[in-house]
Amino acid sequence: MEEKEWEALRAQLASRPGELELVARHFQRDDNAVPPTYVLQPPGSVETPGPEEATLTSVLRIGAQEAWRRGLISQEQWMCYHRSVIEWEIERGLLSSARGDQGATVFLRDVQDLSKHILDDCSLKMVDRLADGCLDTDAQTLLSGLKGRILDAQPAALKTHRLPWARDLVNPKNKAHARYLKELSEQFVARTNHQVLEQLRELESARQELGWLYQEIRHHLWQSTESTRIFCGHQELLAQLGQRLRQDEGRPHTPLILFGPPGIGKTSLMCKLAQQVPGLLGHKTVAVLRLLGTSKMSLDTRSLLRSVSFQLCLAYGLPLPPSQVLEAHSRLGHFFLTLLHTVSRRNFESLVLLLDSVDDLDSTCHSRRVSWLPLKCPPRVHLILSTCSGQQVLHTLQQTLKDPSAYWEVKALSGSQGQEFIQLLLAAERRTLSPGQRDVLWASLPECGHPGRLRLAFEEARKWASFTVPVPLATTAEEATHQLCIRLEETHGQLLVAHVLGYIVSSRYGLSEAELKDVLSLDDEVLQAVYRDWTPPSKELLRFPPLLWVRLRRDLGHCLARRPVDGCMLLAIAHRQLSQVIQVRYLCGPERAKRHSVLADFFSGAWSQGTKKLITLPLVGKPLNLDRKVAPQPLWFSGTVANRRKLTELPFHLLHAGRLEELKQEVLGKRNAVTELRTTENHQPQCQS
Repeated sequence: MEEKEWEALRAQLASRPGELELVARHFQRDDNAVPPTYVLQPPGSVETPGPEEATLTSVLRIGAQEAWRRGLISQEQWMCYHRSVIEWEIERGLLSSARGDQGATVFLRDVQDLSKHILDDCSLKMVDRLADGCLDTDAQTLLSGLKGRILDAQPAALKTHRLPWARDLVNPKNKAHARYLKELSEQFVARTNHQVLEQLRELESARQELGWLYQEIRHHLWQSTESTRIFCGHQELLAQLGQRLRQDEGRPHTPLILFGPPGIGKTSLMCKLAQQVPGLLGHKTVAVLRLLGTSKMSLDTRSLLRSVSFQLCLAYGLPLPPSQVLEAHSRLGHFFLTLLHTVSRRNFESLVLLLDSVDDLDSTCHSRRVSWLPLKCPPRVHLILSTCSGQQVLHTLQQTLKDPSAYWEVKALSGSQGQEFIQLLLAAERRTLSPGQRDVLWASLPECGHPGRLRLAFEEARKWASFTVPVPLATTAEEATHQLCIRLEETHGQLLVAHVLGYIVSSRYGLSEAELKDVLSLDDEVLQAVYRDWTPPSKELLRFPPLLWVRLRRDLGHCLARRPVDGCMLLAIAHRQLSQVIQVRYLCGPERAKRHSVLADFFSGAWSQGTKKLITLPLVGKPLNLDRKVAPQPLWFSGTVANRRKLTELPFHLLHAGRLEELKQEVLGKRNAVTELRTTENHQPQCQS
């Protein structure tokens, strides 16, 4: 809590020295927060004479109630001491969202006459109780208020099941309770299926109406905004590039190539330049930006040229590319080059096309020629590319474009700019460092101007509270990335970190959170480690505990990037350096094939729809045949909704797992079905002129 709120609560508890001492013992002041905050210490870090959690909660609520009554804190601050995590999630996802009722259903069990029997021992099993076993009246009041807000705000999302009162109501053998469970299960499955299919139909409809293109543009604009949120240095290079664009505006010229090592700041520079284009060449200038490799439509040349061509045709009011052009890569490349000259001949609006990380294009990084790249750009058309130095792609470009003036090196920041960059990052997070911590940080980064390395250092330093004694940081980007992995392993366990990151890197385009939790539920090694000290709650099914993923997901933070693919939002590794370190640490030898094999099991649907899988857990000692409850993987979800994720991922993982016979039977042996699906993908109505 912030310092002002702490002082307000402390003032209300001044007349209760024992309770004030209890609160003070559990909170520690952090002067690194701006403004200073008081941080609740984790369990086990504070010596306590006995169970104090319930007492601490009640003391804080008493103090907050009095502070709110006196007007010292707001109602929202007061609610923080009474709101449960589930209530907070419902408010954020359902009550505070304009589209909260879409994809959401609230199932409410209403026990008739419960209020008349609520103090009975049997009733207390169904309601919140205090530590002494008595009814928690505050919790009942808050629950009643939450139900009322849901009913007022989203009545269509509420599904109520009314049960008559009975002393053995929670007993599954009770006929009314058994009937309720059956109806609830059937209704839940039906509602979930309906909502999923409705969402898929919306996606298909949007795809037919160029929604796929708008999603692609929106994705790259959002990524650009995030990349330039903190921009420091490279101002001189930015000005020189702007001057070059103005010089080339009225004459044929070569494309421009920005190059430099990974993490040096090429992406943020490209995004910043895209934002400045209207001021450089006129407000009617069309700027098209693609951060290659961050979406499915920017992973290969054909998809890239297709999306860019559609965007240019819409921007300039030109006919969309016909289907026969989209079917052949060579025709699409020729159409793109012709389109650039068509835009130039309009002699009105300029065009600036910025393609970041060309080395992330699948077809370009393995090719010795770039057929779609014009040797000369026509007047008022500018093409700017970025790539990593020391890569085959840069060598290929240098063989294609011979003009030395086309190449611009992105260099490291100066030492002072590096310190300024760290300070800007800390200020954006409302954090600061003590003088001693700052000395440790700068000692670990002598004259460091590599933005990627600086950001890794910041991610470590921003976690330091003012009472934290920091350890020296790694001096290189690679060492810092290994240090990050070690910290994650110490917190979450080496096996879990290795498998989670290994699955994400091994996937073709990334994994959704639902897919990842299903994959982990099929991973016997992970489950055996998770259930080493306790047995699973069910004797029929076995799942990976989702809370473990939530904690790891939080600590991964900036390491993961969101990538829209086939109507899903996938998680991928955000930085090339981290991806390389993951492959070295976690995917050497047979480990790579193991990750691909489990992914192949998931996308094949081998263990779905009730098919049980054997596992031996440490505390059980004998094999258990349990349902993992993972999503089924049909080739078609319905007559018009295809499972593109299966088509994309399954062959890839069967091949890299060495399961060639299954690849022949499951994919190559079903050639007609796959061809039909490919045809559906390639012949969309939006391809017609």
